[in-house]
Parts: sequence; structure tokens; C-alpha cells
Amino acid sequence: MFRLQESLMDYREFNDPDSWAEAGAAVLLESAIAYWNLGKTPIFCLAGGGTPMPVYRCFAGKIHARAASGANSANGNGHGKAGEILVLPGDERWMPEDPRWQNETMLAEVLTQTVPIITIASWLPDLKGTVSQEKQQGPIQACSIMNTSLSELQSSRDRLFACTVLGLGADGHTAGLFRETQRGIHTAVYAAENFPHNRVSLLPETLKNSEKTLVLVHKRGKEEAVAAMLRGNALINTCMSNDTKIFCLV
Repeated sequence: MFRLQESLMDYREFNDPDSWAEAGAAVLLESAIAYWNLGKTPIFCLAGGGTPMPVYRCFAGKIHARAASGANSANGNGHGKAGEILVLPGDERWMPEDPRWQNETMLAEVLTQTVPIITIASWLPDLKGTVSQEKQQGPIQACSIMNTSLSELQSSRDRLFACTVLGLGADGHTAGLFRETQRGIHTAVYAAENFPHNRVSLLPETLKNSEKTLVLVHKRGKEEAVAAMLRGNALINTCMSNDTKIFCLV
């Protein structure tokens, strides 16, 4: 373990992709059950891209198995939306004209087709996961709407998210935190060098507003970025909650 700033980072390396995915899925399931037992709906802030998808598939399989056995229910007082999960992409590739590029699309394909209790929240006027013509208003308007929605959610929760999943790029970036062009309360518009160039993302202070942080990374080709993270002087360190696990596939 590494103690950096105020965070306790639990760093683990895995040689087997299946074990890596299983461990990551177990963290998500544990977070969901903790909220269900309190009669609350867990909100997950999830990274997009290809790296975490095996973890999400494994997690969806575990949720599906629990649902089939009738286990997806609260052990607490039953208030709220126990047994449901709300997922928000931590960032979005702004491609409304071609949804195939969007994190929302990838997450929905993996998580919602076999697990109806999971709702993917969109960067839209509300957090109900529905497609709307508002998406054509542009990234600045979308960030403004998301700022309002997140502020309303925050007012009724100790921590905004039950768990935040972050990825790590070879260049050290995480979420959609590239060159900032327009900042809000919880979100910002960013310009990435690689296609697609327009990005919207939650800010570090919002990403870390979570009970837990799970960093999922493939180490090959990212050795320098991983080393900087473990030294505690990388961008991703500013996005970590006080309870952070880093699962690295080597």
C-alpha cells in the first residue's frame, strides 16, 4: 500500500485478465450492496473506453445472477430505490451525430442489456438516461445542465458517488481531463489532441467525491504513467477519494 496525501492507495498487480476483472467487479458489487442494505440507490461514476469493459461485464454477470436468485433487494428498511443502480459516465466523447463513439453507448451495451436494474445516465438535461434533442445544444450547455443535476443530487447525499472508476492514459490523462476550455461547478469542456476532439468531463473534485475509487489500468505501454501515479504527483491523484484501489494488469 502507498499513503499519498490524504488517500490510502491499495495497489495490486494481476497477471491474469480474468482475476483482474473478477477483483474489479467484486469492488463494484460490494459498493452496490452497501447502499442497497441502507435502502439507497448507488450511483457509479464509470470510465469509458475499452480497458474497463471486462470488469463491467463481470460485474453485470454478478448482478444478473443475484437478480435471478432474488438477492438484489435491500436488507434495510426498504425505502428509496433499493436494488437499482444509476451509472454516470465520468466523461463523454462529444459525438451526438455518431453515438457509437460515446461512452454512454459502450456502457449501455455492456451493462443494461442483461441487467435492467442498471440505468445509464446521459449528459442530458436530467439523469434518467433518455436521449433528448437537448444533446444537440452543444457541450457547454450539456455541462451547465449536468452541473445543476449533480448539485441537486449532492444536496441529498453524503458522497455523490458510491464508487468512481478511473482509467489511465499513456500520457497520464484520466477521464476527459485534457486541455480545459470551459469550466463549470462540477464539469468542464475539454479539447483532446486525438479524435474525437470535443470532450465533456467531471472535474477532479467531483470525481473524488466518492466513497471509493477504483483505478483500472493495463500497465504495458503505460509504465511511466503508472510510476508517476504511485509517486503521487500525477493528475489522476487529484481525482482519487480517500479509499482508492488500483488494479493493474501487467
